[in-house]
Amino acid sequence: MNTREKLLGLKLKQEVVQIEGITVVVKEMLAGEASVYENSLYKMVNNKPIVQTKDAEIKLIMYSCYDEEDNKLFKIEDIEQARLLPATVVDRLYTIAKRMNVANKEQAIKN
Repeated sequence: MNTREKLLGLKLKQEVVQIEGITVVVKEMLAGEASVYENSLYKMVNNKPIVQTKDAEIKLIMYSCYDEEDNKLFKIEDIEQARLLPATVVDRLYTIAKRMNVANKEQAIKN
């Protein structure tokens, strides 16, 4: 197996979380998903990128959370429904997703 195949064969990190008896699998994002997520946090105003933090936590959850059968819990068009989640649930899932995705990116940059 060559280096390319080894890299493409890496398993995504994941953490299984129980929330009131509901199993949620929080996964590390794929590179393409991370790029889409990061781009969704900016909008152009007068040809300058402006950070748009509205729904940042919910969007990260949408890209990172799956059910036990490996189906994403939310699609980006489900954002209105995802906004109806209890804040404590969003905070818990976001904390895990952030640790798994943002912390890994920062660690990779340091190395």
